[in-house]
Amino acid sequence: MELKDIITIFRTHRNAFFMTVALCVALGAFGHSLQKEHVASNLTLNVTRLGSDKTMDYQYHDFYRLQADERFADTVVRWLGSPRIVSDIYADISDANSHAFKAQRLSSQMIQVTYDAYDGAFADKIAQSLVARINREADTLNKDQQESTWFSVVGDDPVVRDGRIGITLILAVSLALGVFLGFWVVLLRHYFSSTRRN
Repeated sequence: MELKDIITIFRTHRNAFFMTVALCVALGAFGHSLQKEHVASNLTLNVTRLGSDKTMDYQYHDFYRLQADERFADTVVRWLGSPRIVSDIYADISDANSHAFKAQRLSSQMIQVTYDAYDGAFADKIAQSLVARINREADTLNKDQQESTWFSVVGDDPVVRDGRIGITLILAVSLALGVFLGFWVVLLRHYFSSTRRN
C-alpha cells in the first residue's frame, strides 16, 4: 500500500478519526473535573537533641552523635510506615480516614515526609499531630534511661500545592490517546467496509 492510498483512506474516514480524538479529549476533560480537591504536602523533619553533654572528653567532632542521629532518623522513617502510628496521628486530629505517609531520610538528621490532605489548614494539623506523635514515641524509648541528651524531632510548616493532575497533562495524554485510537478506528472501518464490498 502506497502513501497516497493511506492518505485516501484517512480522507475517506476523517469524520471517524476526528470524532474519536474529540471523544477522548472530552473524556479527559470530564475526568479532570471529577477529581477531588486535595493538596500534596511536603514536611521537613529534623532530628535534634533535648540537651548536650557537658564533658571535657574528646567528642571526635560529634561523629558518634551524628551516627546515632542517623539511626534514629531511620527509626522515625519506619515509625511513619507503621499503620498503628499513622492511625494514631489521624486520631489525634479526629479524622477516621488515615492516609499513608511517604517518609525518606535525606541526610543524617533530615527527613522528608509527603502526604495528601483536604486543604492547607488540614495539612498543618496533620504536621503538628505527626511531630507530637513521633516525639511521644521517642519519649517512650527514653522512659527508663532518662537521658538528658535524648532525641527530639522538630518539624517546619508543610509546603502545600494542588495535588490534582493538571489539565494540560490530562489533555495532552487524552489527545495522544485519541490520535492513537483514531488511527486504528480508521483502519478497522476501512477493513470492514472493503470486506463488505468484496
